[in-house]
Amino acid sequence: MHVKIRNKTAVIEFENNADTAGHDEVMKEMIELIGNGFKKFVFDFKWVDISFNSAVSGFLVVVTKKIVESGAVVIMSNIRDIDKDLLKVVGIDGDKIIYE
Repeated sequence: MHVKIRNKTAVIEFENNADTAGHDEVMKEMIELIGNGFKKFVFDFKWVDISFNSAVSGFLVVVTKKIVESGAVVIMSNIRDIDKDLLKVVGIDGDKIIYE
C-alpha cells in the first residue's frame, strides 16, 4: 500500500504483497495530508485480487472515519462487489463514501 498525489487528491493504492503494506507510514502520510487540507482521498484496489482481511478492513474503518470527519470525500475505486458489501457491513458507507 502506498500513497500517490495527483492534483490535490491522495490516491492510496493497495497491493497483494504484504511486504509493501506499510500501514504506519501510510497513516503518517495521510494525517499530514488531512492537516494540509486535502479534501479527496481515493482508495484504489485495482492491484488486489483477494478478499479483504480483517487488518485491511480495520485500517479502512479507522482511516475513512477520520477522513470523513475532516470534511473530505472518500472514493473506493476498482473494488469488487463482495468487498464493497463487506465494507458496508463494517460501517464504511454513507454520503461521503463513493464507490466506483
